[in-house]
Amino acid sequence: MNKQQEIEMYLSKVPCATIDEIYANVSFSYFCNANKHLGEILSRMVKSGKIERVKKGVFKYINTKQYIDNSNKAGSQQSLF
Repeated sequence: MNKQQEIEMYLSKVPCATIDEIYANVSFSYFCNANKHLGEILSRMVKSGKIERVKKGVFKYINTKQYIDNSNKAGSQQSLF
């Protein structure tokens, strides 16, 4: 599992988290400048729309996987044929 997936899993369990909380709960193997690496990962995730920056240093998960139930919808595509 890569770091972005680990961060997504952690943020999906909490309403929002600071950089320090994310760093404490997600394992990082960087010995030098770990905060820099975490900041870059979080910036990429915000740009790609995976998470949202609530305010400076606070992030929350955006649930992009929404289930749409079309089974009870009147006028399904079967009426086209």
